[in-house]
Amino acid sequence: MYGKAIALFDVGGLILGEDNRKYKYKNINIKNEKRLYEGQSVQFVPRIDEAVDIIAAKKKVTISKNSDQSKNLKKHKISPPGAKVAGFGVFLQMFLVIPFFGFILYLIGVIIQLLGIKKLARHKESLIVHDYLIKGLLSGFIVIFIVISCLFYLGTDIFSIEASNMPIYLLIPFSILFINAIYATVMVYKALSILGKKYNCDMLKSTAWLHAIFLMLVPFGIGLIVFYVYVIILSIALFNLKIVR
Repeated sequence: MYGKAIALFDVGGLILGEDNRKYKYKNINIKNEKRLYEGQSVQFVPRIDEAVDIIAAKKKVTISKNSDQSKNLKKHKISPPGAKVAGFGVFLQMFLVIPFFGFILYLIGVIIQLLGIKKLARHKESLIVHDYLIKGLLSGFIVIFIVISCLFYLGTDIFSIEASNMPIYLLIPFSILFINAIYATVMVYKALSILGKKYNCDMLKSTAWLHAIFLMLVPFGIGLIVFYVYVIILSIALFNLKIVR
């Protein structure tokens, strides 16, 4: 049977056969190539819902916008598993500024976000994304907790303290804050940038940088503004994430 590659994953993908059915395939079943590219014509042997003995064409064949195959692909663009769940979790984090109740919603949002990201990462066989995000969000939480605690006990006067005159009892929490801010920045950046590449989503890649800027500016007032920009863009990116089925 003849067909075209319509979706690519780490170890395989999907082929749309000439019978308009979709067949899963693994790269190890490609005889003359290591992997396929999207839109590449192939010849294969169908085995229930799987394609085997795949022979890839050497030239890429494009699908016309008005063809039946193109219309069929457009109909099957869906949200990947976990995307909307993660987006809703990120949205809940916007209520962080509300005393107590907002902080509870923030924690619930982080948990929901992690559950959604885990599904997204599993769909692309990249569970390391989930591990990076857990480490990054936990470290980021420690940063936020230290800043809020210092503001609660010392007020805004804390920002007027010079480094040379800083009391010894503040050196430990500020050292922990600095280390965790750097660690959280690296972990979340890795998680979002990998996820952005896997799903070919530039908006996800942008949020990786925004999160890094946000954590670096947490001790200052502008950090909260960057946090809201980060949350809004990330939730929009997750809600609008699409894959071809």
